[in-house]
Amino acid sequence: MRLTRGIVSSIFYEALFKVPTLRNVALTGPYMHDGSMRSLHDVVDHYNIGGKNHPNKSNLVQPLNLTNQEKDQQFITEEKFKDR
Repeated sequence: MRLTRGIVSSIFYEALFKVPTLRNVALTGPYMHDGSMRSLHDVVDHYNIGGKNHPNKSNLVQPLNLTNQEKDQQFITEEKFKDR
């Protein structure tokens, strides 16, 4: 959810978004604020390379450098991440 549309005109605030919960994340695609990623694997790949360049991208966003084995772990689809 975009937080700043029509409220603040500063470029600093242009790309702020509320971070949603991860509950049931495997059931709630597409992903990202604009729906540009179809699967959780796409999201993991995106962050594994450090995301895309953007004027408002934080320097704290760095590549995860996960191995293929780490990327293939099914932690998101485990039952403990779903409503019971």
